[in-house]
Amino acid sequence: MASTRAGIKTVLFTLLWLLSLAALSIPFPMGAAAATAPERVLADGGAWFAAMLALGLLYRAGAQATRLLRMTRLWVLAAFFAAVAVLGKSFGLAGTAELVSANPLHALVMFLGRVPAYCIGMALLLDELSRARLPHAGTRQAMAMPAPAQAQGMARPAVNPGHGAQPGHAQAKTFKSTQRLTPTWVWGLVILVCWMPYLFVVWPGTVSNDSITQLAEALGRKALSNGNPLAQTGLVWLMAQLGLGVFRSADAGVALYIGVQALLMAWLLGYAVRRLWEAGMPAWLNWLALLLYALCPVFPLFAFCVGKDTNFAMAVLWFTLMVWRVLGSKWPPLRTTAGLCLSAAACVLLRNAGAGLVGATLGVLFIRQFVKGGRLWRTPLLAMIVTTATLVGLYAFAVPALGALPTPATENWSIPLQQVARTVASVPLPDADRAAIDAVLPVEQIQPAYDGELSDPVKGLWREGVTPAQQAHFFATWLRLGLRYPATYASATFHNSYGYLYPGYVNPVKPTFLLGMEGRTTKIDGAFDFTVNPLADPLKAQLKALFAYAPFRLLTAPGAYGWVLLLCVVGVLGYRRRENLIAMLPGLFALVGCLASAVNGYFRYAMPLYLLAPVLLGMLAQAARSGGREPRRRRPRLWAQAPHAER
Repeated sequence: MASTRAGIKTVLFTLLWLLSLAALSIPFPMGAAAATAPERVLADGGAWFAAMLALGLLYRAGAQATRLLRMTRLWVLAAFFAAVAVLGKSFGLAGTAELVSANPLHALVMFLGRVPAYCIGMALLLDELSRARLPHAGTRQAMAMPAPAQAQGMARPAVNPGHGAQPGHAQAKTFKSTQRLTPTWVWGLVILVCWMPYLFVVWPGTVSNDSITQLAEALGRKALSNGNPLAQTGLVWLMAQLGLGVFRSADAGVALYIGVQALLMAWLLGYAVRRLWEAGMPAWLNWLALLLYALCPVFPLFAFCVGKDTNFAMAVLWFTLMVWRVLGSKWPPLRTTAGLCLSAAACVLLRNAGAGLVGATLGVLFIRQFVKGGRLWRTPLLAMIVTTATLVGLYAFAVPALGALPTPATENWSIPLQQVARTVASVPLPDADRAAIDAVLPVEQIQPAYDGELSDPVKGLWREGVTPAQQAHFFATWLRLGLRYPATYASATFHNSYGYLYPGYVNPVKPTFLLGMEGRTTKIDGAFDFTVNPLADPLKAQLKALFAYAPFRLLTAPGAYGWVLLLCVVGVLGYRRRENLIAMLPGLFALVGCLASAVNGYFRYAMPLYLLAPVLLGMLAQAARSGGREPRRRRPRLWAQAPHAER
């Protein structure tokens, strides 16, 4: 009987492997859309065929996994990823779902072949993460572990994903009590040294387009606005003052800014690596985190760029690490409490939408700590007080005192504006609906301006002086059209966001790596004349040429990091240590912000996801080490407690 079951399982996995091989080797019939294919999504066939041969090993390992077919949450997540990949390929090639609708059998094969490959890959990753070592003997987490767990650490088996301890797995290992962790500054120095070639190419540094706008505001050439966070504008103003006032050179100001920023970023990433070692993560994950931070070009290029996204991403990583520490502490020390408060304040100051990210995370953390009992609730409460005081100081005092203009209302309306624009460009509308839209957006200009990858052209059409009544009428029309054309609305939203969940997607509309001349310097000509390194353009062209290679695109594009985040969130739900999900909330809110942003698959918007990926995997590994969730026990029926007593 056992041999028969093994034979059936082998045949099943062989058929699944062949289906996956077909799904990733046969491309969509592209037709006229072939010209745009290399710019947006990865092409099927070729290298993918060679890569799929390696899936044979994956399926072989998957066939040996226990209870794989019962891991419902992974199958659901794999189906979601497969649907995004198939639809994303159609939108990347044609801008619509027409390749799926015109080739339903082909699309079904592509979908069904991806689902088991994705699920098995995620299951094996969870299995490897469950083999994490126990925390370092000198850390608070190790000392907080129950005595039996510490005493039996050498005999503790690895955990099968979502199903508790399983016999036959590799035994967990602990650190020797005499072993000392490598200091943060060592990891940070290694990362910084690996970044130096990029600094030589971009010296004195890259100035982003948004920073040029902020320079124009700081130097009085443009009205000050809170559209770009005032705190970041203040940092840009300080850069200009030090560069021009102290060193008599704009280049000196840029070099000083990116020097301090790169040092802080390298130290923070080094701290993240040390945190993984301290928490007892698998050695391969720790080294992979170091290699990613040190060698992936996304990190040094943004470290040496004057821009608001780098600082905000660092603040989100810092905040996440502090929340993770609070969750693992019986009584958070002063430095952890201070770190939580300062990182939360930094998030709300460096991004206007940071208040929602921080408020939701701290609210959930406060409830969890309060329910747990004791005085644990004091730390998140103090952080909430500091965050509230920061927001009051910003909007009640700083903004009025500086006379800053408010954030434009359309800044957060990318989704509804794109939905209306796609509807106007796709279907004929009644005169009443066109009139309601025309009151706020010139209807005749919407269709030529509409770009499914970028909402800025449509947002730029918003009329000045729109009254509240006209705005309310527009949004009432938006809701009515959504009920009438739900598929068009769904297409508009997906087209403007799928790049954050499609590995290898590269947006051809906006720049990917920020280096060289990135902004409109006419705003600050004669006031802050910085130098653009002539070596930057050849490097930019070389990096763009590397997008032709699938491994480079998968490593640098944001879609893979969106997958990591969702895998970690869904994976944690299957383990006993589900409180780690609270520390993942900042990353989850960052992803939601990306999906609702103005640009599809924009590298700089996804910076928090890049920085958080190894840390999120570390949290998942820690949860996996806690074992799977115990099945719910059935409560006895009331009549079963006293079967005949009351009859």
